[in-house]
Formats: sequence, C-alpha cells, structure tokens
Amino acid sequence: TLEFVDEALPEDKIFESKSNIKFVKKDKKKDAKTDTYDVIKSGTVIGQVKWSSRQRGYSFLPTSDCDNEIKEFVKDLMKKRRED
Repeated sequence: TLEFVDEALPEDKIFESKSNIKFVKKDKKKDAKTDTYDVIKSGTVIGQVKWSSRQRGYSFLPTSDCDNEIKEFVKDLMKKRRED
C-alpha cells in the first residue's frame, strides 16, 4: 500500500511504501501516454518505474551506478540455476 507523504508536493506526485521507498511522479513528456516515477531511498534516486512496451507493463530501471551490481547478481542466479 502506498501513502501520500509530502504535503509540499501535490497529492498525486509522491508516494511512500512501508519500507520508506518513495515514488515521485515526474511530469509527463509531450504526447506521453503513461507516467514515470523516480524511485528514491534514503534521499538517493535508485531508479525509475516507467512503461516498457517490450514487457507490456511498468518496469523498474535501476540507475547506472547500481546497474552493474544488479546484472552480476542476476548472472550469478542464472549460473546457479543452470548448474542445478
């Protein structure tokens, strides 16, 4: 469940999960049909949630500074799965 947490922003702009991850709705680009959200944890943007036409739904895209770490984690999971 997401709750509005910041009275300084319009009610439809910022949400917070129970784990203190904030989702800040960005202004739509011209002709955009879907919303994009910055994902913020401990005051740092860790990625975005945006529409992925390839996946036909919303996806989380991590920032490039943590992207490699996530890719390595997924590679390790896939390697372990193939070994089993």
